[in-house]
Amino acid sequence: MAGLRKYKSLYSSTSSSFGTGESVTITPASVVGLPTTPIVLTFDRVGSDGTTLTPTKMERILGSVSAGNFVVASGGRGYDGSTEQAHTSPVVEQIWNAKDWNDVVDALTNVVSTTTGVLDTTKVADLTTAQTLTNKTLISPFFQGTVDGWIDANETWTYASDKSVNTPAGGASKRAVGDRVKFTQTTVKYFVVTAVADTLLTFAVNTDFVVTDAAITLNYYSHEASPIGYPHWFNYSPTITWTAGTAPSGTPTKYERYYIVGNICTVNIHNFSYTAGETVTGATITTPVSPNGFFAAYGAITSGVTPNLSLADVTNGGGGRLFCTSVSADRIKFGASFKF
Repeated sequence: MAGLRKYKSLYSSTSSSFGTGESVTITPASVVGLPTTPIVLTFDRVGSDGTTLTPTKMERILGSVSAGNFVVASGGRGYDGSTEQAHTSPVVEQIWNAKDWNDVVDALTNVVSTTTGVLDTTKVADLTTAQTLTNKTLISPFFQGTVDGWIDANETWTYASDKSVNTPAGGASKRAVGDRVKFTQTTVKYFVVTAVADTLLTFAVNTDFVVTDAAITLNYYSHEASPIGYPHWFNYSPTITWTAGTAPSGTPTKYERYYIVGNICTVNIHNFSYTAGETVTGATITTPVSPNGFFAAYGAITSGVTPNLSLADVTNGGGGRLFCTSVSADRIKFGASFKF
């Protein structure tokens, strides 16, 4: 396509004589109002009287106006199927021609349907049609409406285990530890990523949501800390092993939960109303992910709310630990933030 060209209405003048070739000098008597961008002028369509048709002499030439002259473009002679020839004091006009019209039609086919003439939304974005943009870069976009922080995975995930899913190859280049995930297995389920392999996503275990051996639909992930709907805190069931004496028993009230941001896990446990144990001096507590290093923690093993000297930490590759003076324990508290 040669491009779209502008017009001056009812332009008609005469021109200096010129021969063949693209290097000729063509000087119209007037160029007032002619576009300075490339245009097509018609020479010798009519005789000097301005009315008698002279079809054997007619030539269309592509060029542009510069300093009062019409400069021929490369390949501009004999344009639109006309014949290149010499001209003697020709009448020159700017009139509609098939080549210009076809170039307009070719340009419009980039945005409209050639059969219906309506906007072709497979080629351009409009204001109302739901469309998917592929391989497009948005520079300083201004988003309006619902932006919920979730990215459509646009790929098939399948069950791998109660805490992992299989993904297509290339997952490690899209997702990272700490990413949030949601998908539907009858109901919407949420997870946080703890390990990423090329074809496998692994999540922190929780008791709120479990991956089942069923179809996975509407799967999304997010690099954001707080995409819409994400629960942040997850409940889990740690194993608490009491040291020395008689372990507390019964059915206590339990608050056992964690949240993860990036590769930092924060655990918070407060269990109370056990049937009291005797001469308890400590406990170990499993964490939802394996700690990477040693970290300080806080907590206490007590009888009711009576203070009892206690120390706490998190061990590398292990879990939480509590040490306390001997107590008839019916309550345990533990909290820690650690890297994994």
